[in-house]
Amino acid sequence: MFALGLALCPGLALAQAHVGAAIVDGKPVALYDDGTWEFVFKPKPGCQTLTKRISLCGEKGQWKRMRSDDPETLASFLSRGDFYVNMYLDESGLRDDVTMAFLREAVLENAAAGTGAMIEDIPVLGIEETEVDGRPGETLVYGVEFNGTPFVMANTIVLTADISLQAVVFNIGREYTDMHRAEVAAVLAGLRLGEDDAD
Repeated sequence: MFALGLALCPGLALAQAHVGAAIVDGKPVALYDDGTWEFVFKPKPGCQTLTKRISLCGEKGQWKRMRSDDPETLASFLSRGDFYVNMYLDESGLRDDVTMAFLREAVLENAAAGTGAMIEDIPVLGIEETEVDGRPGETLVYGVEFNGTPFVMANTIVLTADISLQAVVFNIGREYTDMHRAEVAAVLAGLRLGEDDAD
């Protein structure tokens, strides 16, 4: 089922994924896949670093990090509620004239391509305005069928001046349940976005 998220929600260009930690001069540093590193302060309990500026925080054990072989996936998790969570990041945003409408259409096109369906056959179950770390976002909820198994995808898109972030929470089913909504809310409440780069 994990591979489904990769097939249906291909990420945007990956940006500096956190790949490890080390000690330099007796102080902890975060290592990134682009070969860079930076000193880190003691992380908040329950927070997992995803990039230099993005982390996911929650109760201990709330999300189990999963390995992903897809270079476009920033991070993948399995929640205690048996929902899958995939994160995708692109280093383009509002400054680059990226729009929510463009990303919404791209999500549906990718879902259609990943399942062999026509875009008009992807049922949109809802579009909800939301907020992630004080920034406006949108959750696009849609259904797909993969090898005869139905899934409900809740794809939250957040645009800042210099990034586009997608947090996709999905599970088997045909309806967007209250339990699914609660899982999406928990993921969005736990996301921490750093400041946009200055011009």
